[in-house]
Amino acid sequence: KNVHASRSGVDDIVLSGGYNMFPNDESQITLYGLAGFPTKKAVTQAELYNTLVGTRFYSLGVGTELSYSFINSQLCTLTGIFQARFLHFFPRNWFPILPRDGKIQPGNATDLLFTAQYRYDGTTFEAGYNPTFFTDQAVRLKAGTVKGPRFIRNNVYVTLSHGWKDFPGLHMPLALGTGLSIGRSKRFDMKQISWWVNFTTLF
Repeated sequence: KNVHASRSGVDDIVLSGGYNMFPNDESQITLYGLAGFPTKKAVTQAELYNTLVGTRFYSLGVGTELSYSFINSQLCTLTGIFQARFLHFFPRNWFPILPRDGKIQPGNATDLLFTAQYRYDGTTFEAGYNPTFFTDQAVRLKAGTVKGPRFIRNNVYVTLSHGWKDFPGLHMPLALGTGLSIGRSKRFDMKQISWWVNFTTLF
């Protein structure tokens, strides 16, 4: 039997702020902090096995980005990028899915991102690898705490885009792009494939 379901709504509100440093012409270091606020906090019994819109949790995090340009000219660039981000999600009551005294401890998520970006004239190609580590997850009940196992979600992606300073017919800057992402988690025997297209312009 096939079951189809859909969800719509507003995702979490995320505020972030940071500081950029430029040790030399080829390098950039960014340090930042962020805070997440759920737009919806209530849960229902019907959401026991369903996907949620938004996390339903408050969160705090810190991150950094390091980039280095191996080639840096007007015609082409080759840049290596490393990003690291740590997020902590605060426990909360999970009634009616759990008893009234039960809490979900969503734990922590640590993201790493290794990216290579190559640009030639107006065309940019990017490829990256993104492992995410989930730790310290648990269900806290009056009878005791049930801890969840640590697990990793792996993701690889590629993107290709091209930009025009004066797109024919529109007479404005325009960038068109496409990308493919493949994610895998052995913990839940999950495989996710995403494909997208995007465009950007300035008015």
